[in-house]
Formats: sequence, structure tokens, C-alpha cells
Amino acid sequence: MVVLVPPPAAPEIVGLQRGLGSPRRVAPHVTLVPPVNVRVDQLEDALAAVRSAAAAVPPLRLRLGPAATFWPETPVVYLAVGGDLEQLDRLRRAVGIGPLDRPAAWPFVPHVTLVEDVEPDLIPHVVRALAGFVAAIDVERVHVLQERDGRVWEPIADAPLGGGRIVGRGGLEIDVAAGDVLAPDAEEFFGRAWAAHLEVSYGPGATGRPFVITARIAGAVVGVAFGTSGDELWLDRLVVEPATRGAGVGTQLLTEAELAGAAAGCRRGYLLCQAGSPAEGWYLARGWRADLALRAWRHGRDFVRLARDLRGRAVPAQ
Repeated sequence: MVVLVPPPAAPEIVGLQRGLGSPRRVAPHVTLVPPVNVRVDQLEDALAAVRSAAAAVPPLRLRLGPAATFWPETPVVYLAVGGDLEQLDRLRRAVGIGPLDRPAAWPFVPHVTLVEDVEPDLIPHVVRALAGFVAAIDVERVHVLQERDGRVWEPIADAPLGGGRIVGRGGLEIDVAAGDVLAPDAEEFFGRAWAAHLEVSYGPGATGRPFVITARIAGAVVGVAFGTSGDELWLDRLVVEPATRGAGVGTQLLTEAELAGAAAGCRRGYLLCQAGSPAEGWYLARGWRADLALRAWRHGRDFVRLARDLRGRAVPAQ
């Protein structure tokens, strides 16, 4: 299922769903592609199509509300969606191709479901009670969800609307995109690449909102970085494909992580790495500074905490 998810800054939608007794099987969302079976060998093609479609549409400004219903077709109460509907429909058409192509059972009505299987006699009362509800949201990415046990839907990939930043060195284009979850190809890359580079950094498992940065060249994953952003940015992991070292992939991943932290309101960024390692020198050369020595911190080895002030960080000119 391909969806748009309202940002965490819209908790009132979750509150409405809870108040109406809706089970929490999926986050509030606008469905672009309903549930469809995708063969394992076609998954990467499907995700590539989603990334391409998302890159062609800028972030959307949507208006949610007031409440409406699909009754008598189905006993569903939902929030109507307005705003950038032309761009929204263009995005929907672009993602619903190839492995994600599915014949539409109903005409497309952009909406956020509040509650399903409502007792028909109660529907007019619910709609009337929420007639004055309106919320404006900015949607910046599209998510691909997979159904898990218990009919729970979880994200397996996401893509930024408007695409990632295209950067490069020596004419080599690098697509660097921030997200919330590692896509399957990025997860496979990380599992393979990290095993050979355990000395790069060790995150402390800090609490906060997860972020993921993925770098691709010609569609192939060549580097990932991830961590959390809360009161502080913690960079947990950063790893680059050895064959692309020297092309600026690592620097761009680090820059994007710093920007993600600054955008989330983090004043400082932190990471841990082995003291005296090439990784420490690499980070120091990019503006990070040692602020805490950790003697025999892991496996008897000395580590160091590096920090950087993130205030004033902005997207560099390309």
C-alpha cells in the first residue's frame, strides 16, 4: 500500500481516531495505491517507481476536514482532503504503475479514514459533531507500507516529495535523500557493508525520532547513515560503499544528517567512534570536535564522543 502520512505535528487526527474507537492498525494517511500483492522479485522495481514519482511532485499543502461519509456504499467516516489536489492526483497516477498497478474498485476520493464499520444510525451524528473540524498539513514524503501479522501496516520504504538533493564530485551525480525508514535495498546494503566497518561509529541507542539518509548513484545504494533527532542529534551509523570512496558520498551523508538535526531543532549533534581511528580523523576534518573520552568503553577499546554545533546549519548552495 502506498500512502501519504500526515506529519507528527498533526496528533489531533490520531486523537479523533481514538475517540471514535478506531483500531490502531495504521497511522492516519491518504491512500494513493490500495493494498496490492507485489512479488518479491518485483519489489525493487515498485520502490524505484515510487521514488521516481515522488521526485516529480513537490511537497503538498493539504487541508483535512470537515468530516464526511461513504455511507450507504460503506459505513466509513472520513476527513475530506482539499488543497493541492491536482498535484496529489498526479502523484497517485504516477505511483500506480508497473507492479503497483491495480484496477480501481472505486473512484479516487482523497480522504483520511477516521473510523470504519460505524453503526449506520450513528453516522449522521458523528459527521455533524465533526462538521467544524479543519486542519492544514504539509506532506513531504510518500510511504510504502507492508501488512504484518494482526493486519498491522508498517512502513518499509519512503521517498521525499520533490526528490533528494542531487550532489556530486567530478560529474558523478549522487542522490541523497532523508527519510524515516531504510528501504529493503538500503537495509541489504547496510547489513553487508557494516560488517566490514565496525570501527566507523557506535551509536548509544538514544531516544528521539529516527532518521535515515540514503545515497544512491544511478539508482544503486552506495551509502547510508541513520540515527535519532530529539533534543539532540545522535548519529548512530554511517557507512559508504568502498568503491565510491573519494566521490564525496560520506561527506554528503554527514551533511544531510546534520541538516536533518538542524531542521528538527537540535542544537548539537553527537556520535561515538573509536579513539585514534581513521573515522575519528575523518569526522574531525569535517568540523566535529572531541568532547568526551571513553576509556576502554567497548571491547577494551578507547572511544571518543564527538560533537558539533548545529545552530545555523542550512542547505549549502549546489
